[in-house]
Amino acid sequence: MVKMLLITVLLLGLCSVGLRSAQVHNKVNEYELHAERDEVETNLQIIQMQKNANHSLLSPQALMAHLDVLKMAMSFKLHMYETDWDLRDICKSPLAASAKRNYFIEQLYKKSIPCTLITPLDCFWEGSELLLPETAVAMTLAEVRKLQMNDSQAIYEYGLWEAQMRLATNATTYRGKPCLNPRSTRCPKTAPNKHELQTPDVGAILRGGCAGYANKYMHWPLELIVDAAERNETGAVRRVKALQTLVPLMSAVDFYNLWHNHTKVQHLDWTPERAAMLWNVWQRNFSNAIASTVQRKRSLCDNNDFKVLTPAILEDISKEDTPNSNAVNYIPVVVINIIYAACVHFRSRQRQSLLAASGVLLNGIATAAGLALCKQLGIAADAHVLPFFVFSLGVQHVFMLTANEYPESERTTLEHVVGPSILAYACVVAISLFAAIYMSAPASHLRVVCQQAAVVVCFNLNATLLHFRVIIYWRQKFRCAVNSKNISLNNKASSNTTAHSNLKQEEHRMISSADKRTKDFTLAHAALNYITACLMKRWMKFIIIIPFIGILICSLCATTHLQYGADLINLDPKHTNPLKFVNTPAPLFDFYSIYAVTQGNFAYPNKQRLLHEYHEAFGRVPHVIKHNNGGLPDFWLTLFRDWFINLQRTFDREFSEGRLTREGWLSNATSDAILAYKLLVQSGYVDNPVDKFSVIQNRLVDSEGIINPKAFYNYLSAWATNDVFAYGASHCKLNPHPHTYYHINDEIDLKIPKSKQLLQSQFPLHLHGLSDLLEVQTLAHHSI
Repeated sequence: MVKMLLITVLLLGLCSVGLRSAQVHNKVNEYELHAERDEVETNLQIIQMQKNANHSLLSPQALMAHLDVLKMAMSFKLHMYETDWDLRDICKSPLAASAKRNYFIEQLYKKSIPCTLITPLDCFWEGSELLLPETAVAMTLAEVRKLQMNDSQAIYEYGLWEAQMRLATNATTYRGKPCLNPRSTRCPKTAPNKHELQTPDVGAILRGGCAGYANKYMHWPLELIVDAAERNETGAVRRVKALQTLVPLMSAVDFYNLWHNHTKVQHLDWTPERAAMLWNVWQRNFSNAIASTVQRKRSLCDNNDFKVLTPAILEDISKEDTPNSNAVNYIPVVVINIIYAACVHFRSRQRQSLLAASGVLLNGIATAAGLALCKQLGIAADAHVLPFFVFSLGVQHVFMLTANEYPESERTTLEHVVGPSILAYACVVAISLFAAIYMSAPASHLRVVCQQAAVVVCFNLNATLLHFRVIIYWRQKFRCAVNSKNISLNNKASSNTTAHSNLKQEEHRMISSADKRTKDFTLAHAALNYITACLMKRWMKFIIIIPFIGILICSLCATTHLQYGADLINLDPKHTNPLKFVNTPAPLFDFYSIYAVTQGNFAYPNKQRLLHEYHEAFGRVPHVIKHNNGGLPDFWLTLFRDWFINLQRTFDREFSEGRLTREGWLSNATSDAILAYKLLVQSGYVDNPVDKFSVIQNRLVDSEGIINPKAFYNYLSAWATNDVFAYGASHCKLNPHPHTYYHINDEIDLKIPKSKQLLQSQFPLHLHGLSDLLEVQTLAHHSI
């Protein structure tokens, strides 16, 4: 038995060595529902709150301060990998960078197509100041001639860029908006308040939301840019708690794919790991730089309180100021419990202190071994709370066995009395934890905690009922041997001393009784003789029972207000900038961005009507942000269809005018009409891709709004490349990505490449008014 005990303790100790390389949970995304984090697009948030109650956020001065902070954000640069990286390199833009473009065209795209900013400043002329590039795109005359002679693709892309900007924007997009400071020399004469020099009514202007620079695709509902808006009888906003600007950021995967094979990173080994590191480092430095700059400018921070939050800061929110979890933090807890157990079970004659201390030590080793096994199984360790919680459960079982172990008790009697209770308790806890893994723990981190706790509970049960039982058995066997030796010595002494035996025995009995009463004094006896006697008094019962009944009633009432889940503030370390962001008197901007996804064997060409119905069904879901007309923003298939409707109209008009025939087009045909002709001749078959006889018979979109199913994927290639502004503004993610097809008027080849069959598509939605996790859970189960 002793050998088996030593071997098992040695094995448990060896298992505990695995804790040195345990993986620890310390990121917020591990508390969230399971998702491919690196593929999720997120937002950079800049929130402005009023610091002074007398200072209104609906004033030109407050919005000018907001403008100054956004200018700081746009000018921030991080030098990493021997290259400067600014916000335009990491943000979402309708027209993304490409490694295949001409350098001049690439710079033109980057500097003329800014980041998508969802900001209240888009309601005013000053919003245009955020769109201006820092430097102009310079090009010499020789470079222009070389471009014209040798790069027809670049010339086409320049024309495409010009057409897209003209189609998506309006010439008076910002020039027709009021100025926050009409006395400024930069305020254009076309501003409605320029001549009267009248201060704009900010609340009235914000009532319907704001439109971005591409007003055809970019409209920001009021709920996205202000929080807790209070309106008057006319609908004008009169009071808000905060202003917000959102900057959509690419995911780490998209960031890597965007710059892969680009000249900007051609000097280094561009890998997904390097991209993810840059993606995180840039956001952390950005947040710290903006926060420190705002603090230095008294004009910004006197009446306003700005908070900057990036996805990287939220991701490792619990990692900041969190001590390393290792064995050094765990050992003192075990030592304190050993000392406590030895003091409580102190009995000099029965030596229960040593027994209790050895049981606590054994459970400490078993807990460490269970955590190490979890590491070997690939279960990330929660070394902050879980080890101490499970260790306390094991110590409880040790105390039960020790308290029922007396000199006169047999080993089998002890197992029959205490063993079933310990076994049943541990089994119920383990079964509950295993059930929670699959039933009541939707968050990945909670599932991991349940898995780990169940494994460690099983280890502790094994240590208590098997290994600790060996210690008890060994102790009882040793005690029996000692007692037998004492009895034989007493018998031998009694046979040699017959005289005065009765007197000596009586004296010995009296002395032994007194000695036993003196030596067997324990904390348990003190509690029994003093504390229990005090508790049994009537006045003490009254003092204890009445407050207990009051607390019990209050607790039962409080159970009706229990919330499901944990707030973000409870996961955040104290005295950090993220805590200041989330620790506000009331929740700010309680909105979420979600994506409606279709995947699997979904036949997109033949199920377009079903996809439109699926999109429209979200209009009946509560908390979904809608346009002022009550409808949802257009999604990718709607924009896809509308583009072809316009092309069909152009083709029909010019075909009736004789600019196009069944065999081709004339020199006076427009680019859109020629593109429509090329699309109409697509048959959709790979072996015979072009059919000119279908020009008159086919329609790009039928009368019911259904795109031609046969050539659906040919049309998708043309739309994703030639209507890139709509494709980018839709924020759709089509997988696999459509093929590239650049339309050139004088190109003789009519074949348009057919994209691969879509395996997944998504469109974004915004939710508003979700203040707690219970509402989120209810909405998640809402049927559409």
